Amino acid sequence: MAATGMAGISPRTFKVTTVQDPSATYPEDLVDRDFAPEGLNVLWTSDITYLRVGTGEVYLCCVRDEGSSRVLDWQLGTHMRTEIVTDSLD
Repeated sequence: MAATGMAGISPRTFKVTTVQDPSATYPEDLVDRDFAPEGLNVLWTSDITYLRVGTGEVYLCCVRDEGSSRVLDWQLGTHMRTEIVTDSLD
């Protein structure tokens, strides 16, 4: 696009979904930030993202096997509570 002088636009606004607790403790990094395991089912990760759908909004949680790069399960919800992740794992 840049070679032709075109540029994309994104009229979306940024939505803050996380408020940090300054007194929170964090779990130990069990994988030392190494997200490239040697095999399947060695490392699963999860992420939640916010999506606009029609006139509303939803949160999408995906659980992924980092060894195969496949999404193992996903859940949509109207919240970002723990259940959206645990439901994906179930």
